[in-house]
Amino acid sequence: MKRIVFFGAKEIGRYCLSVLLDSVDREECDLLAFGGSSRLKSDEGFSSLLEGRNVQVLSNPDELLSLEYDILISVQYDRILNQKHLDAAKEINVNLHMAPLPEYRGCNQFSFAILDQKREFGTSLHLMTPEADAGDLLFESRFKMGHEEWVQDLFTRTIEESKLLFSEHFKDLLAGTYRPIPQNELIQERGSSFHLRKEIGDIKQVNATWPIERQKLHFRASFFPPFEPPVLIDGEERKKLDMNWYESLE
Repeated sequence: MKRIVFFGAKEIGRYCLSVLLDSVDREECDLLAFGGSSRLKSDEGFSSLLEGRNVQVLSNPDELLSLEYDILISVQYDRILNQKHLDAAKEINVNLHMAPLPEYRGCNQFSFAILDQKREFGTSLHLMTPEADAGDLLFESRFKMGHEEWVQDLFTRTIEESKLLFSEHFKDLLAGTYRPIPQNELIQERGSSFHLRKEIGDIKQVNATWPIERQKLHFRASFFPPFEPPVLIDGEERKKLDMNWYESLE
């Protein structure tokens, strides 16, 4: 029976953990330990999922080094694991990255896909390496984007596609029925980029001198309540934007 450590956060992390626990209940695998996000004050409901189960709760990735397990699964975990952490798993380390690879590594992938006016997006299960989102691709799901995509809609759709991807291939991870594809083999066909979390600040800067269509594009790519809205820069003036502003442009 495969022994698993799961690192996860947010809605998609809870869903993937529930899939894993269903497999535990069927005695197909064993969940040895769980680690949550270090940025959040609450545990996002993970405690209720783990209640009554003999699962060690990890507060630091270094605790992996004292465990014996086969597979590490990471879903929206907020720390990059180094090589000593990755070496602790006897078989594989797997990450669910809610974007197509290698096109969109890192953060803010939904916003950049809209700014790039892509017509296809996706979600990926890949091997973890110390370099973020750079490991071999295991499984993926791709879907069409609309011509006037909104970041919140794309995010919501990607969550649902990610749930399906994980549900369909979790047992493949347990069985080892996968063929890793190095991302370098895909770059020529698909392209590649890496974006940092802090870049969202630049995306939210809308310049009043831009053509209207470019202003609208940046708004659709960055307007995501309850997060801080984009800002219109008009000379020395800065104005927070809302839907009324967007609709006034039409």
